[in-house]
Amino acid sequence: MKESIIQEVEKIKRCVNHLNLSNISDDRAFNHLILTVFYYQKNIRDQAVTDGKDDGGIDFIFYNDEENKLTLGQSKFTEALSLNDMVAEYNKMYSTYLNFVKGNTGIYNETLKRELRNAIDRLPDDNSGSVEYCIFTTADNVIDEKLLISKIETKLPEFPIDSIRIYNGEDIENAIDASYEKNEIVPYYKIKIDKPNNCLIYDKETLK
Repeated sequence: MKESIIQEVEKIKRCVNHLNLSNISDDRAFNHLILTVFYYQKNIRDQAVTDGKDDGGIDFIFYNDEENKLTLGQSKFTEALSLNDMVAEYNKMYSTYLNFVKGNTGIYNETLKRELRNAIDRLPDDNSGSVEYCIFTTADNVIDEKLLISKIETKLPEFPIDSIRIYNGEDIENAIDASYEKNEIVPYYKIKIDKPNNCLIYDKETLK
């Protein structure tokens, strides 16, 4: 597993603690990292992380308004991942999506119900939108995508093959590097304060 990814996961965990949220696992922090560096959702509170008990194989959800694209993501913060495991994960995500389209949502957790229902409602009625199923993994073993697709076509003949996306450790590392390059910084900036010993207080329901 790439050290840079581990370091970023630890940063996310510290950030969550700083926001006075509950302590989170490496797996959940990895989901937040993916949403931050691939989908540019910098505010952790706004990220739709759905993983946990009864998540239907969907760890996070992202909706792209410009492209009318719904992304269902599964993250695997692990050192090894088999093709059969990946086929099973794609199957779970696809089955969950179909269940929500049919209104069969009783077995899923409340976060998934809220986020996926809202996302599906945003898809255009004219079917011009799209759904993609993504797996992000830190697994060190090489994933044979052609063999994976062949297995899915055999075991899941109705699965929309064109909607499959796979991102490995190198892809994630590149996304992390790119996210730092996009950070806008200046060498020097002066802030004018209205008066000495003053402070700015922001208060809004759950935030202070």
